[in-house]
Formats: sequence, structure tokens, C-alpha cells
Amino acid sequence: MALSTVSQWLVLGYTLLLMLGGLVGYVKAGSVPSLVASLLSGFILLYGVYLSNWKICFLTLILLCAVFLWRWSKTGKIMPAVPLACLTAVTCFLLWLLENNKAT
Repeated sequence: MALSTVSQWLVLGYTLLLMLGGLVGYVKAGSVPSLVASLLSGFILLYGVYLSNWKICFLTLILLCAVFLWRWSKTGKIMPAVPLACLTAVTCFLLWLLENNKAT
């Protein structure tokens, strides 16, 4: 099933924020892993949008949310892991709602 236009924009907006966040993390803290992870995740999400496959995007978002929560449990630092986990969970939930409530 193809991604709806609203879902595409939702994922593209999230992807833009994710990639910008990785770039900011690299510039401010010199975090190469942050840059690489955000770019890799962003390209996977873009690939899902390109294929118009919501499941690729959905699974990537679930994995990202798990990674952000794992990082929070590992470091104990709320920033940036918890806000990113929340944003990712909301995006994942909205994507699921949009794609599973389409009129047939």
C-alpha cells in the first residue's frame, strides 16, 4: 500500500529534523556517531518515502525510538534522547493512524 501524501510530508518533516539534529550535534559537540546515525536513518526514511512503503518508515521509526530510549537509560541524560524519543513515537503513531485509517 502506497504512502498517502500527508504521510509522505510527515515522514519528510521528521527526517529533516532528524538530519538537522545530527548536523547540530556534530557542529556543537563534534559527535561523529550522531551525524552518521542521523544521516543513515534519514536516508532509510527517504528510501521508504521514495518507495512509498510506509512499513519501511514505520519500522525505522520504531527502531529509532528504541535507540533513543536505550541511550536515555544508558546515560541518564534527558536531553536529547527523551525529546527525540517522544517526537519519534508521535511521528510513528501518526504514520500508523494515517496509513491504517485510509478509506478503501
